[in-house]
Parts: sequence; structure tokens; C-alpha cells
Amino acid sequence: MQSTIVPFTIGLILGGIDVVPMVMKKIDRHATLSAFLFHLIMPFILSNSTLKMSFVLTGGIFYVVCTIPLAVLARKGDKKAPIIMIITSFVLGLACHFSLQLFLNDIQLS
Repeated sequence: MQSTIVPFTIGLILGGIDVVPMVMKKIDRHATLSAFLFHLIMPFILSNSTLKMSFVLTGGIFYVVCTIPLAVLARKGDKKAPIIMIITSFVLGLACHFSLQLFLNDIQLS
């Protein structure tokens, strides 16, 4: 049960963090919903991933790779959007992976 609740909660938080600036800038509601759903789903995918990469970079790289197709689509409307999307997805991916490891695998911070 915890393996479902933790990714869902992390997805809600990360989705909210990403969507708030989009709502404030009055970005298209479909794009906003797409971003929210992306961040809602990604923690589930990341928590079930078996890729062997650096612990620190796994989430960031995973998020960026999944964001690339969305960034290509966004470039049509705004030339700066893909850069912002890639940076944001990398940072939120790092936060997501760290949070998943902290709450699901009981890593020690000390």
C-alpha cells in the first residue's frame, strides 16, 4: 500500500510545483493538465525502474529523457520553452528520485 501512496503523493506535490507558475502565466489549460499528469505518473514509473545509473542522477536523467518529446512539441509555440522544461524536469526528477528513495527504501541521511 505504501508503494502506491508514496509515489502518488510525490506526484501530487511535484505536479503542483510545476503547475502553479503555469496557471499564473495563464498558459493553455491542456498544456497545464499535461504537465500535471506527467508529474503525477512519473514517480510510479521511476519507482518501478530497474535502470542501473548513478543514484544522484537517475531521477533527473529519467525525467529529462521523458520530457524531450514534450519539449519538441512546445518549441513550436515558444522557442525558450524547451530549455525551461528540460531544466525544470531535471530538478524535479532529482527531487522525485530522492524522495522515493527516502520514503520507500529507508535511506539514511546521516
